[in-house]
Amino acid sequence: SEKVPIDSPMRGQWGPRPTETVEKANAQLNNLVKVLEKEGVKVDRPTPLNWSQPVMTPDFRTASMMTCMPPRDTLLTIGNEIIEAAMSFRCRYWEYLA
Repeated sequence: SEKVPIDSPMRGQWGPRPTETVEKANAQLNNLVKVLEKEGVKVDRPTPLNWSQPVMTPDFRTASMMTCMPPRDTLLTIGNEIIEAAMSFRCRYWEYLA
């Protein structure tokens, strides 16, 4: 299966997403927050990051970050514990902060 559908206007794009796409994604996230809060889950929304910034550590540097989607890639929940998983791509190194 394709990660981005063949007929999607986002196929082959890089850089910031169109405002309409961001607004639709934010609406979905806001709805998810409502569903979770209705079930008694405390939702902590992180401060947005500038994904166009370079990633630098003492060991490597890459021109930009990737994204913060989806959280299942970085976080594993078992019971009431959250475990951070290592990222295989350097551009995703700081993604757990998102």
